[in-house]
Amino acid sequence: MEEVVFEDGTSLVFDKGKKDDWCVYYKFMKAGRQQLIAPLDREYFDVLIRASSQFGYEVVWADFCSIYDKTHDEWMLHKRKSDPMVFQYIYQMTQKYGSKQLVMQKTFSILYMAMLAEYRYVGTKLDKLIKKLAVYRILFCGISAFDAANENKNKPWHKIYNDCVRYGLVEENF
Repeated sequence: MEEVVFEDGTSLVFDKGKKDDWCVYYKFMKAGRQQLIAPLDREYFDVLIRASSQFGYEVVWADFCSIYDKTHDEWMLHKRKSDPMVFQYIYQMTQKYGSKQLVMQKTFSILYMAMLAEYRYVGTKLDKLIKKLAVYRILFCGISAFDAANENKNKPWHKIYNDCVRYGLVEENF
């Protein structure tokens, strides 16, 4: 189980989830026992919404996009491991968030790992693009974190891709 550890002793790991072996879990101690919970899309999207109201939508979007651009099918490149340089980049990049650095570090790390997991879904055609669309929609279209987490469920991939084209997230239409 690969793990990224934060300064407060909490960590993120990949482990078996309901659908696959690439579920991201937040690991922490509570009452002397190790706890694992899977962060929900709506939870970390909500963190981005709150951060954008304090630091600006453009800042949060640019930071997300910088991580998005560094996210590749790491399993092919790094022998089934995430790239530790991306976590180091996230740590450095989030220093500008001051007292919110740790929460932003965790949030962007969850997003990075979630985008990596998107590459593992059987039959996927969108990979990490699905996360980019959701983040764009919460930051610039004003939809709620809950709606962003749910609006593309059971939607054909080509319709989601066409939404990405419409918002300028990709260049060509199918």
